[in-house]
Amino acid sequence: MKIKLNSSSILYEIAKVNVSEINNVEISYIEMSFNKDALIGFAKNLIWMYEDIEKNRKFYVCTDPLGGVPSGNQVLGFYLTKNSPILVFRINYLNDYDAIKCLDNEIQPRLRTEKCIEVLPPLADNDLEDYEIGFKNIADIKIYSNNNIDISGNINEVLFEINYEGLKKLAIIMFKLAENFDIGKEYDIAILDKNDILIESEIVLTSDSIPLKLKCVDIGSVYDYEPNFGC
Repeated sequence: MKIKLNSSSILYEIAKVNVSEINNVEISYIEMSFNKDALIGFAKNLIWMYEDIEKNRKFYVCTDPLGGVPSGNQVLGFYLTKNSPILVFRINYLNDYDAIKCLDNEIQPRLRTEKCIEVLPPLADNDLEDYEIGFKNIADIKIYSNNNIDISGNINEVLFEINYEGLKKLAIIMFKLAENFDIGKEYDIAILDKNDILIESEIVLTSDSIPLKLKCVDIGSVYDYEPNFGC
């Protein structure tokens, strides 16, 4: 599949980010940080899911952090640091929402690129994809309270819900982040009814979603978090 990263959004797809039950703590936002290889791995796996599954099929996948039991996996194209919560990625559970028309004709994209990317089918199981070489496809998830305190250790799971068409839109965001990769850069995903101007980001979070911040980082390789990985 060829992905045009410079195409303008006419419709935004909906996503929702939440956490497993937590008592008496108000969450300010969730921060998902990615190495460049993790962004590319995530984007490609989203496209492969988009091409492989039936449009209305409901299912979910879980990415477990490194250093635990079960051992960390890269079912979404990236590994999670050992201090991250489990990421539960749910597809086609947001049935009450449709794509939203763009409300602003003069949108200024925050992530500019002219590139067109062709996503080839995945390689055989024993072959390494480009984003897997060096095992640097690492991501980190942190959850912050309203007092800006990291409460990630109190959260077991982060739930990321999205519908079928949103898989492709989310992949475009990840490819754009990879093309504009700059360590320390942060990008907020717009929330429905809470942003006066919808930024061209392909995805809009539901009004009851926890705010989501995406960040570009350099957080090493799998071996920094699990030295005996693969042994």
